Formats: sequence, C-alpha cells, structure tokens
Amino acid sequence: MIPVLTPEMAAAADRASVEPVEVLMERAGVAVARVAAEMGAGYGARVVVLVGPGNNGGDGYVAARHLLRRGAAVELHLLEPPRTEAAHRAAIEAAKVGIPAKPLGEPRAADLVIDAIFGGGFRRGIPAPVSSWIGSGARVLAVDVPTGLDPGSGEVEHSAFHAERTVTFQALKLGHVFGEGPERCGEVVIADVGLPAMEPELRLCEDGDAPRPIRPRSAHKWSSGSVLVVGGSPGISGAALLTARAALRFGAGSVALACPGGLAATYAAADPELLLRRVGGGDRFSPADAGGVVDAATRFDVVALGPGLGPQQEEFVARLLSSVSRPVVLDADGITAASPDLI
Repeated sequence: MIPVLTPEMAAAADRASVEPVEVLMERAGVAVARVAAEMGAGYGARVVVLVGPGNNGGDGYVAARHLLRRGAAVELHLLEPPRTEAAHRAAIEAAKVGIPAKPLGEPRAADLVIDAIFGGGFRRGIPAPVSSWIGSGARVLAVDVPTGLDPGSGEVEHSAFHAERTVTFQALKLGHVFGEGPERCGEVVIADVGLPAMEPELRLCEDGDAPRPIRPRSAHKWSSGSVLVVGGSPGISGAALLTARAALRFGAGSVALACPGGLAATYAAADPELLLRRVGGGDRFSPADAGGVVDAATRFDVVALGPGLGPQQEEFVARLLSSVSRPVVLDADGITAASPDLI
C-alpha cells in the first residue's frame, strides 16, 4: 500500500530528519532535475525555473544548477528572494555557475517550466505575477505540489498549475489524491530523499494488495468463487449491475443477479456473462420474495445484498438474513434496512 501524509506530517518528517536541510535540498533538487531530464530538459532545451522564497524554491535552485550541467539553457525567475538560510545558500551556488536570475515578470517561451514556488507550503491566494505563468500553456513540472493546489485537500480556490508531472518527496500528500489533485498533478513521482518514515494518514491500495488468485487449468466457473447479487429497483437498477460486473472482473467464476421479476428483461439485455435469477413478479422485492432468494443463494458461495434495493425493505432484508446460509456482504440499502441485531 502507498502511504499518504497530511502536509503537517510531511513538515514533521522534515523537522525529525537527522540530515542537514542543505543535504535534503540537494537530494530533492537532483530528483527534480532527473525527472526534468526525462521530460526532455537536456542539451539546448530552454528551461525556466520559477522559485519562491522558501525551501521549495531552494529545491528549484538546486535543480537549475544540475540542469545547467546537462547543457540546458536555464533561467531562474524569482517571486521573492530567498527567506530561509538553506534556500539562500542554494541561490548563491546557482549564481556561482552563472544561471541568470530575474524577477518573475511575464511568461517567457520555454520547453519546460519548473514550478518551485510554494509546494507543500502553499495555503491560500495566488500572487498576481504567478497568474500569468499559470495560463501560459507551457509544459510544467511541479515541485512537491503545483502552486495553487491546497496540499491538504486538493482544492483550488482561484487557479493552479496543470503539471504534466509532479515530484514529491518521501510520500504522497493528501492534495495529490483528493479534489483536483489528480488532474492538476499529472504523473506523481515519489523521490526518496532520506526523510524518516511517518505513520500515514491513509494508504492507497495497489493491484498487488488484492491480487486475483491464479486459476488451475482444470478450473471451471463454479470452482473459482460464485457470487449472488441481490438488488435492483426502478430508477436505481444500475447499482446491482455494477456490483455484479465488478465481481466478474475481480475473478469470480460465476455471478448471478437476483432481481425483481419486472426488471429481468432489463438485466438480461445488459450483460450476457451474468446469470439471472428472477424472483417475484413486481418491480421491487416484496417480503414474500425472500424465500426465493434464499433458495437461489444455496448455489453460490457468497451473497451481496443491497445495491439498488430501494427504500423500505426492512422486512424483506430481515427475512433473508435470518434464513440465508451463506456469508452476506451488506451494501447500500441493505445496510439501511438491516437492524443492528440482525447484522
């Protein structure tokens, strides 16, 4: 699983590091320069690095220095002069190798713009000189978080860069995965710069966290797990269909949809891979239909009860739960209708 931190956690990791800030900044800048090079910032490429006054800007100064060594034509455009000691030192090193530095000003033509203005330190409000760069249409590589994106929520109050790639450090932040984050950040590259691990706010599942079992050659549809989905009612019939299709895609060998009889024709036409169990004759399940569902469930390994079931199904759900002999996953209207005692 991929850990995701709050901005406060990321700041705490910075403070807890035993490495000097300058060492961490050098590693971060090298990581940014490497990704920039992958994006084409090599010999002769025009690269503009937009730097802010904090350590995010310091990462930009370091990246500029390393890109110059690769032969790129690099310019630094400053929102403000450095305010932190580490960023000030990084700016001096960039000046020593002859990288021109100028006020932010109006956008310049560039093959790549590196956004090292605020990063995870951004809170609210876009300075006026930054707005024109946001709308310049240039390819953007963001450092930590695209400027304008709230690193804690992924919200954009006014405007924000649309980055093609974003380099962040040690772990994803909430702003990368929530709100407009995925759209604004582009491909997020996580660079290990040697910060201490923190207990994350949440974790993102990867494919390897829930692998589908390997089937033997002799497998058939009833040997690979079977699922009965119970749901559907007028106006919300899609929920049960989506659930059944998801079970198939995850690897269940046989999936059936138990639905009110009045919806059977709709479901029969929707997906030829699904089995169908028509129960009752109306458009909604009645309490009397629970017996038919219980009978159908004996053929399956597990029952998913509730997607699109509709309101006021307490008696139907109670009868089914008290009689079915298979494990049941309750969802949506199934949870709403089930009493705590039955659950």
